[in-house]
Amino acid sequence: MRLTGASECHLTYSTSVHPAETWREVHAALQRHVPLIKAKVAPNSEFGVGLRLSALAAFELYDPANLEELRGFLSDEGLYVFTLDGHAFGRRGVMPDSRWGPGFPDWADLRRLAYSNVLADLLAGLLPDDQLYGSISTVPVGNKGTINQSDLSLIVRNLVRYAAYLVYLRNRTGNTITIALEMTPGCLLETTSDAIHFFEHHLLSQPARVHFATVTGLVGDAAEEALRTHVGLCLDLSHIAAQFEKPSVCIRALDQAGIRIAKAQISAALRITDAAEATTLLDSASEDTPTPVIEQRGESIAHYADLHAAFEQPIEPHERYEWRIDCHAPASRARVGACSTTQAFARDFLRLQRDHAVTAHLEVEADSCGDTHSAEQERELCANIAREIQWVCKQLNASPAPSGTGSKSRRKAGGKGSLHTAS
Repeated sequence: MRLTGASECHLTYSTSVHPAETWREVHAALQRHVPLIKAKVAPNSEFGVGLRLSALAAFELYDPANLEELRGFLSDEGLYVFTLDGHAFGRRGVMPDSRWGPGFPDWADLRRLAYSNVLADLLAGLLPDDQLYGSISTVPVGNKGTINQSDLSLIVRNLVRYAAYLVYLRNRTGNTITIALEMTPGCLLETTSDAIHFFEHHLLSQPARVHFATVTGLVGDAAEEALRTHVGLCLDLSHIAAQFEKPSVCIRALDQAGIRIAKAQISAALRITDAAEATTLLDSASEDTPTPVIEQRGESIAHYADLHAAFEQPIEPHERYEWRIDCHAPASRARVGACSTTQAFARDFLRLQRDHAVTAHLEVEADSCGDTHSAEQERELCANIAREIQWVCKQLNASPAPSGTGSKSRRKAGGKGSLHTAS
């Protein structure tokens, strides 16, 4: 939804919380959940949708009938799309050779480029007439442990090709779309300094700018400006807080580096500061799902594969330490179970957003609860998401813009984009 007041931006939640792979499943999930949440948070306003599409669903939306079905649903329900979640290539029937595990080919893989091209086509056709800027969050380049120099060259080449395609779309449609690399623990873009290094030494390097200029015809400052416009970052507050970063330091460093914050996702990490909290969490942890832990002791940061590995490290009596676990906990809650959260980090970020308009796109994020929900669980999920959105509005001292001043979805004929890939 479009917010007015101290912070003028768009706020929604990520529909990745509703597991769905095919267009039919996506459509059913949207129909079941989004109108309920809109009724709680924006009954008299257009409500934005943070749409998650797998590769399968995205390609299915290339069917004009399916795309018109989505447009009709958005128009009928007073909804609009301004941002896409382009992380999960797919969760079912995934490629066994994906180095990212289920559904996550990295940016060295041409399948990631083709999938992202389709998402850009769809978003350009779905953006409302009065909203010419869209964002697509994506994987943070690749896994830190598997990328070699050859992979890095392919990653830069594919991102440059993608930025060139976004320039082509902007020239054709008038819409500016930014791909938002999401810094994530364990990935090549793990921290703010990692992201700045990648932009300055790889994406904006002389060879990359020459390639971009060759493909687009843009030269000099215009080429660099276009690259910076179409490739930016997504700040996931749970990811960043888990790394013990500070919002003001992170945002100031990115601003000084000229890196665009295309989108921010609002959630919290867990904080563990004593043995009792850690023991309680360990007892409840699933052995099938490792829970990576990031530890701060003094000035040093250490990463552990799971809670068991963290417990194996000796801690001296009275030694001060803190563990953080990236889990997309509700930012509105200071405690979850036995653990405290990084709610203060989220508050600080939203204060900066209120005062300085850090980004135009905000998205509440929560972890998926699995493939099946009872009717009662689904109602509770919708109520929880609505509470998170309302909490964010309160922090921003903002409210939904009334209907008539917000966005109006397009229902154009056609709208099917081109699978053009710049070379």
